[in-house]
Amino acid sequence: MRTKMTATEAKIGAAGGILYGVISIVAWQLWACPSFPHIPHFPRMSASAATWAHWYVQHQDTKRLAGSLWALSVIPMVFFLSTLYTALRQAEGRRGYWSRIMLVGGILTEVSVVLFSLALLIAAYHPGKVSADVTYTMNDIFIVCAVPLGVGFMTMTAAIAVVVLKYGGLPRWIGKAALVVGVFQLGFQGSAWTDTGTFDGSGGFLGLYLPYGSSLIWFIAMGIAIARWASKAEAEQPGETGTRGARDSIAGGALSR
Repeated sequence: MRTKMTATEAKIGAAGGILYGVISIVAWQLWACPSFPHIPHFPRMSASAATWAHWYVQHQDTKRLAGSLWALSVIPMVFFLSTLYTALRQAEGRRGYWSRIMLVGGILTEVSVVLFSLALLIAAYHPGKVSADVTYTMNDIFIVCAVPLGVGFMTMTAAIAVVVLKYGGLPRWIGKAALVVGVFQLGFQGSAWTDTGTFDGSGGFLGLYLPYGSSLIWFIAMGIAIARWASKAEAEQPGETGTRGARDSIAGGALSR
């Protein structure tokens, strides 16, 4: 018999989703702005190699910090995915087909974050000592990694929507929101085809702000929702025995409402 998720585990996973979103926002602010905090100001993808190399030389330390934070952000995301997979698998039952698809999509998302953080760290490592073309290429990889990132996240959210809307396990608004945010990820695909306009992966509305911004808001909202439902499950258990029972299992209770 499968062990059910405890309220503590749910809260840890919820905190992971919130932390991933917050850390990623701070990391992007550090990358996009000349100083922190500041209004975003950076070259477009269509800018020359020399322009990008000069920008990295000027802001080397903050870009290194951004890359380090993005790399660290995968740690809380691991706990978030574990909690999310457990909740969905318990709702779906023995088959677990869509729950596993969600997990694979989440892993692809994490791998993409690791790859683009690595590319950013290499671009910011010695921008004044290597050829401008090297820095330019690593920056391009950093930005274009959004393409597989969007695919992974879209796969994850599609599977979440199927499980939640068909089997429950989490509030229905989460399934509906997952569908919408998943569609937004298609904007990342523009990075593979253009370096100017609204699909510009370094600063276009459809190429960056809508898909990435909506995904980070979704992570934070998911974390808050799971934490609230876990707390509600504990509060609804009467007496000392019931409180212990809520700590032992929340699978079939408030999380599915």
